[in-house]
This record gives sequence, C-alpha cells and structure tokens, in this order.
Amino acid sequence: MLLLATPLSAAFAEQPKPVAPVGEHQRVLPLQGGQNFRDLGGYKTTSGRTVRWRVLYRSGSMHFLTPADYAFLEGLGIRTVCDFRDNLERKREPVTWPKSKAPRIFSDDYTLDSSGLFPASGGHQPPSKRAQLLPNFTRSCW
Repeated sequence: MLLLATPLSAAFAEQPKPVAPVGEHQRVLPLQGGQNFRDLGGYKTTSGRTVRWRVLYRSGSMHFLTPADYAFLEGLGIRTVCDFRDNLERKREPVTWPKSKAPRIFSDDYTLDSSGLFPASGGHQPPSKRAQLLPNFTRSCW
C-alpha cells in the first residue's frame, strides 16, 4: 500500500536537499501490528529532487494494526491510501480504519490470475522451457 500524508505535489522538495542524517528521521516506523511500514522520505528522484520525509509512506500488510497503531498513523496525518492489493487479498486481510479518522482509500477491483502465464502440464516445465517463458512473465508484470 502507498499512503500519503499531504497532496502529492507537495511530496517532493523544490530544491535537492541532502538526505537526513541517520537518527534524525526514522525509515521503518514502530507499529505493533503493521508490516514493513516505511517512510519514503530522503530518496532522490530521477530529476534530482528529494522526496520529503513524513509525507509519503509504503507498507506491507496492515490487517493486524492495533488501536495504538491507528492512533500513531493519525498523528502522521495520513489522508490518502492507495491499496494495490487484488480483491482476494483485500477480502482475506481487510484494513478497518476507525470511521471517524479514515483516510480516502483508492483501490481497483481486479483478480490476480497468473494461471495463463504458463501452459498447463502439471506445473512442471524443463529448465530450457522455463527460461523461454520467464521473459514473457516479467514483461506481463510491467
């Protein structure tokens, strides 16, 4: 998931700024029930600008967030969430934001189906065939 605490146009500093010294900003945030919740601040863009700290976040599963985690996230000012998970993932691990503090959530209904990427043959392909199929698989992901 991608979480945004401010309008996207404000997520990038106008002038390149040095990456914050270690300790000044915290990359991995201390959530009890969150997985891999990170501040994306400090990274350089291809245009030479720098992503601002405490504006743009990414996370793994948020299904097990605790009330303390939601309070912590509220303090970050999270206003928008882009949930890239497919229908099954969202159904299996829903994220239940407190209604009074819920950010805008954007998601797209789709079913992740990779069954057509590889021919049916009991799931086993010789190494030479797998090597031929891999470029098609990676191309379909992008």
